[in-house]
Amino acid sequence: MQNTYSMKYKRILSAVLCAAMLLATGCGSRNSQKTEPTEATYEVVSAAIGETANYGGMTLTVDFAEDPGVTLDNGNGVMLFHVTIVNETEETVAANYLNNFCLTVNGTFYDSYQCCTPPAMKVLYDVYQVEAINEEVAPHSTCEGYVACEVKPKYDLVELHYIPKTSETDRESRISVTLTENNIRKTAK
Repeated sequence: MQNTYSMKYKRILSAVLCAAMLLATGCGSRNSQKTEPTEATYEVVSAAIGETANYGGMTLTVDFAEDPGVTLDNGNGVMLFHVTIVNETEETVAANYLNNFCLTVNGTFYDSYQCCTPPAMKVLYDVYQVEAINEEVAPHSTCEGYVACEVKPKYDLVELHYIPKTSETDRESRISVTLTENNIRKTAK
């Protein structure tokens, strides 16, 4: 008899706890509010190729962009960007192709892991015998180097985005440099 009482008590306690959890999380509520997805907001500082732009104490200049005419195994091409970065802050800041750069091609956004791919890096090394930019930039100093990005074979409009990650930035805002097919060097190495 005591076993039956204990089992009933455990079942009732379990049911009450489950109901309390559902109510606490709002799953049982008929008046639950629907939330709409929000659009990300961030600041964009725009520049053209060869122009200097500053955000958060970091300055970027895309000195030139080059299409070496290489087709990867997946049919995509590669674009090489030579950049100069100046750190005007009081802190050491990383300038890294995987953490600071992303790309928009013909209106489609690609994060760094989609565009700064190992095959694109290999082309950079094969063409120029240099690695992609990956430096710790000391306060009030400059670095320069390359960013190699995988791109679709047909492009009209390309935007290289540099996201400075300093204590003065929100880690989303960016400097965007817009390039067209007309100001991208076409070379075959």
